[in-house]
Amino acid sequence: MYALGERGMLAKGPDLVAELLRNLNKLKIFVFKGRKTIFHEDVLLGNG
Repeated sequence: MYALGERGMLAKGPDLVAELLRNLNKLKIFVFKGRKTIFHEDVLLGNG
């Protein structure tokens, strides 16, 4: 999943990238603004 941040005349919101790794049961989430990563998290998903 990829989402662009909201853009205005003088402002731009952060972009979001979420990747589901099914073989590892992991969700990787990145939020970045320009070239700088402002949030990164790996979420482990359960089997149940």
